[in-house]
Amino acid sequence: MKIESITLHNFRQYIGTQTIEFSTDENKRVTVLVGDNTSGKTTLIRAFEWCLYRKNGFDNPILLNDEVAKQMEESETQDVIVTIILRNREQTDEGFCDVRYKITRAQKYICVKKDYDSTGNITNNISESGQMGSDGQTISSVDPGLVRTVIDGILPEDLSPYFFVTGERLGAITDNADLKSSVRGLMGIDILENSRRHLRKIVNDYNGSLKKSGNVD
Repeated sequence: MKIESITLHNFRQYIGTQTIEFSTDENKRVTVLVGDNTSGKTTLIRAFEWCLYRKNGFDNPILLNDEVAKQMEESETQDVIVTIILRNREQTDEGFCDVRYKITRAQKYICVKKDYDSTGNITNNISESGQMGSDGQTISSVDPGLVRTVIDGILPEDLSPYFFVTGERLGAITDNADLKSSVRGLMGIDILENSRRHLRKIVNDYNGSLKKSGNVD
């Protein structure tokens, strides 16, 4: 999997539409993002998780940018959108090739009413109106009902914490019991193991039937 870009629209600290492009050069594969604390580095990791798996790791579940929310009038709506473009090496009828995907998740928020806090400042009562669209859409055509299956085929959710790592997660990585099973699932090892067990049972059953039948002259 190679991530080409991520675009965030009004997602937490990222006001308006902001796009970050990542290097896909075979000789320059690393993209370094540098920023002060609270500048949005961890938020970027959360954006990947929300777009791909609808995971919200924030204490405050509202994803809409605070400044945008404060400026909303009653009944006004604003969207939070995250779009990821990535390429994945897959086997097709023509052999192995890169398949390019565009995955988008959006959430609509509505200002229910204006409130005033104890200092007289205006605050907004913001409400979610639900998920917009399907889990994702691809540049290559994919049945909307299979989007989650496609995403899990690229990077299973159980394995994603080892790719999208925040500072507080580093110490817990080696203690996670799901790592082995996630890697096995991603590589297709479980399918091979199940096939081997199934074939072993068939051989054992066949050998058992031969012993019961005995030799016939």
